[in-house]
Amino acid sequence: LGAGYYMKRTGKYYWLTVGFCTLSLLGQLQINLMKPNISTWRQFFLLVIPGFGYSVLITVALLAMIAAVPHDHHAATTSISYAFRSTGSTLGVSIGGAIFRQSLKGLLSRKVLKFAHSHPKKELLDIIEKASKSSEWVHDAAPEFIRPTLVSCYHFACKDTFLFCTLCSAGTLASISIIKEYKLHTSLDRKN
Repeated sequence: LGAGYYMKRTGKYYWLTVGFCTLSLLGQLQINLMKPNISTWRQFFLLVIPGFGYSVLITVALLAMIAAVPHDHHAATTSISYAFRSTGSTLGVSIGGAIFRQSLKGLLSRKVLKFAHSHPKKELLDIIEKASKSSEWVHDAAPEFIRPTLVSCYHFACKDTFLFCTLCSAGTLASISIIKEYKLHTSLDRKN
């Protein structure tokens, strides 16, 4: 809403877009610097920052595309924008989920099996199986001796996933910084 109001008043969008993409990237960097003992409310707050930057980007990018083409192509431009946004979101979530699963699986195998000198391997494999399926099990039912290790595995798997998000944010900032700013018109005949 604020981005739309700003663009309506100024007719400008380039620096607004670059600024909020930078905010999103900085938010992602802060998420990557989180420690495992951070409070839950701070975790949620840190997720708001890149989300806020992304929400402005959605609005501004669409209007920038519409401003760059003749009126006859507005419908196609809007459709293309939504198609790429939907495809990108689906791919991003899928890739992020795959990174998390693979990272968690590798971390659990490496770190939990280090306890093989003091616990039976069968018990450790059972812990890996349960921990890989449920973070609730890790917090509520995992044996006390292994719980900090399991939380650490989840933490670093999340960090790997958010590193992917940070790289995507950096790519977004790089690509959005090369857009050309066109005049935003206030009527269909493109007159002020």
